[in-house]
Amino acid sequence: VGSPVIVGTGVPYNGFADMTEYIKTNYLEEWLDIFPGFRESFSSYNGKILMIPFDGDLLHLFYNKDILEYYNFQPPRTWQEYNDIAEQVHNKVFPPTNKTLVGSCLGRAYGVGNAWTAQVLSSMTQTHGASQGSLFDTKDMTPLTSGALVETLKILERQLKYGHPDELNRYIDLNQISMENEECMLSLNWGHAFVQSSNQGRLGVGRVPGSQKVLDRETGKLVTCNKDICPNAVYYDDIGFVNYAPFAGGGWGGAVNGNISVEKKKLAME
Repeated sequence: VGSPVIVGTGVPYNGFADMTEYIKTNYLEEWLDIFPGFRESFSSYNGKILMIPFDGDLLHLFYNKDILEYYNFQPPRTWQEYNDIAEQVHNKVFPPTNKTLVGSCLGRAYGVGNAWTAQVLSSMTQTHGASQGSLFDTKDMTPLTSGALVETLKILERQLKYGHPDELNRYIDLNQISMENEECMLSLNWGHAFVQSSNQGRLGVGRVPGSQKVLDRETGKLVTCNKDICPNAVYYDDIGFVNYAPFAGGGWGGAVNGNISVEKKKLAME
C-alpha cells in the first residue's frame, strides 16, 4: 500500500505486477466507475494497471458560509480575492459567536506546505492540463519558475500575513479544526474533510481559486489569461478569464509485487 506516485519509480525493477487482465476479467464494471484521472494517470503506467486506487485526494476551497454572508462576500474565485477576503476579516470579532476571526488557516509544517505552493503555482503555469507539467515543461524539462514563482511567493506571503498564528508549526489538522470551531474564514482541504465535518450546515465547499495571470512559457513572464492562452479557463463578466488547475494528490492505492511467483501474484490479487 502506498501513494501512486511511486509507480513510475518501481517499473524499471518490475516492482509492480501487471493487473490489467485480472481487473478487466473480474472487476471491469467497478474499475470503470473510478474517476478517469485516478485510474488512467495515477494507477496505470504505459497502458498497464499497476495499482488499485483506495481513495483520491483532490483539494477544495472551504469557507464559513455564515461569516461570508455576514460580511457580504462571495466565495473567492482567484487567489487575489482569497487574500482580500482574508485581510478584511482577519482579527475582527464576529458578533454572532463573539470569536476573533482568522482570515486563512493552512497548516504549513514541514511536508505539508508544498501542496499549497503547488496549487497556487500550477494555476499560473498549467493551462492545458496535467500533461503540460506545472513545475517543469514536459517537452524539455525547463523549470517553470521565473515570473510565476515570484507571484506565487507574493500570494503565499499574504496568506501567511492573514493566517493562523500557529500555521508554521501545524499540519493539515489545523485546517480542519479551525473550520470546525468557526474561528477561520477560509481554508483548503481534501474533499473528504466535508464528509467528516460536524459543521456541514455552515461549511461551504467550492473550487480552489485560480489565476487571471498565467505564464508565457516562451518569455517567462506572466500575461493576462484569455480563451486562446487558457482554453480551459472560466470567464466571468466582472473579472474576465480565470485559469484553474485543481491539484490531485493521488491518494492511496494497493499493488502486488512483480517479483514474486505467478501463484503468489494470483493470491495477492484475489
